[in-house]
Amino acid sequence: MSIYVYGIAEAANPSHPEKGDGIGDPPRPVRILREGDLAAIVSDAPEDLRPERRDLLAQQHVLAQAGNSGPVLPMRFGSLAPDDSAVTAALADRATLRDLETGTEEVVSNHPASAGIDAVGAGGRDVVFHSAADDIVPDDTNGKSDVFLRRCY
Repeated sequence: MSIYVYGIAEAANPSHPEKGDGIGDPPRPVRILREGDLAAIVSDAPEDLRPERRDLLAQQHVLAQAGNSGPVLPMRFGSLAPDDSAVTAALADRATLRDLETGTEEVVSNHPASAGIDAVGAGGRDVVFHSAADDIVPDDTNGKSDVFLRRCY
């Protein structure tokens, strides 16, 4: 069975919705998967997942509950993983830039970052991503997610 991922947050956030109704009919129980300092808010995914009103509202409700006492990076509706271990592996992953021409990789941060499909410039050298990591630039102490432009030469 696939895993539905609602969002990613700090593992120490005390208001994660450990119990509650998620998507599906009947609603699937929400649970938390923790890895290091991150947590994924998940539930089992229904086999016939469609963007129905009840499921869109359930996702919104779960994310609102989770965000009551700390930041949550919401996932778009329909974000699925094959199983719990794939989710925890993704939480353990760190921000890495890969040069597709040379195949080399550069660790940008020891914390996760996210880049969208259109985040790479036409020349393939500019990457835009966002991260709440505090080790990408010196003295980043605001505790907020920042947007970065990285030029790879």
